[in-house]
Amino acid sequence: MEYFAAIDIGSNAVRLLIKRRESPTSTQLGKVALMRLPLRLGQEVFTTGSISKKKAEELCKLIKAYSLVMELYDIKPDHFRGCATAAMREATNGKAVLDEVFSRTGVRIELISGKEEAAIVRNVNWRRVNKNNLLFVDVGGGSTEISLICDGNTLFTQSYGIGTVRMINGIFDESVVSQLRIDLQATCCIYGGVSIVGAGGNINKLFSLTHHNDEEAIERRMEVSALRNIYHRLNKLTVSQRSETFDLKPDRADVIVPAAQIFLIIADAIGADTIEVPALGLSDGIIEDLVDNQSKMSSMW
Repeated sequence: MEYFAAIDIGSNAVRLLIKRRESPTSTQLGKVALMRLPLRLGQEVFTTGSISKKKAEELCKLIKAYSLVMELYDIKPDHFRGCATAAMREATNGKAVLDEVFSRTGVRIELISGKEEAAIVRNVNWRRVNKNNLLFVDVGGGSTEISLICDGNTLFTQSYGIGTVRMINGIFDESVVSQLRIDLQATCCIYGGVSIVGAGGNINKLFSLTHHNDEEAIERRMEVSALRNIYHRLNKLTVSQRSETFDLKPDRADVIVPAAQIFLIIADAIGADTIEVPALGLSDGIIEDLVDNQSKMSSMW
């Protein structure tokens, strides 16, 4: 049995995901542990431009805690990858903070580009959706990554500076939204029947809120009309009311509304009626890449 781990330092939360496979020849992965702490790095970075000493200290403590969990599962160095996204990319001291994390914890975190982030999420999901023209959408706290795949070929990949943490703090540029609409309409209009594939914790939660025990949930497909309805219901409530009414954690209750809004903007821009929700995100993609690399190495011997 082999264990693989991924750390995703996002603008809203920091996640540790651990999965296992039974043997080196197995293609099946089972989830062992998922830990998530809403550190909200983006809330500082998008307003001040940097990460404070307090937040850097909290991040070091959290990564140290995650490293101890990985030790319990005897995660090998080549079975782990850590990635940091939008908030760390934009922080003037982002690289220095990651250097401090490595110095104090021994865990190396890579600063990845928006395009690489989009590619990882795209690759982990596209094989699970049996359609030709797919628009992959990953809405994070600080950015939204878009990829268009037609007949297995990637035709468009872009990262946009609009995310849930930016929106709840009112620190995003409306011109980014306009450019997103323009790009989508120009890119998707020449391809018929483009289907949206959503990634991230918010779209999965929105899916569960709109489906409950519905048999359709087996297909992991959400109607845009259902998303619009739940968006309006949530938007009328305060954060505390959302938490109580829909049993949401406070750090989910505030960002879920702007997440729904971004998905609706994208769906309306291309005229989509449904959103596929395969429930896999950046951490899943990181681990699948690690497993693929291990399988390739094994086949060489």
